Amino acid sequence: MTVGEQIEKRQPQIYNFLIDCFDLNFRRTKRVKPVNFEEDDPLFNYFKNMMEKPRGVKL
Repeated sequence: MTVGEQIEKRQPQIYNFLIDCFDLNFRRTKRVKPVNFEEDDPLFNYFKNMMEKPRGVKL
């Protein structure tokens, strides 16, 4: 995901402001609220890290 796509999804009002400010030829977004990604949730990250942590029996 590019930086522009991340800004569009997470901060749509700032995305539209930047398009207007710099007179860019990009499409504006109609979204007002940001999209919440699972990766941003601290509880999700805790369990994800716990499951990905290497484990094994030490001999």
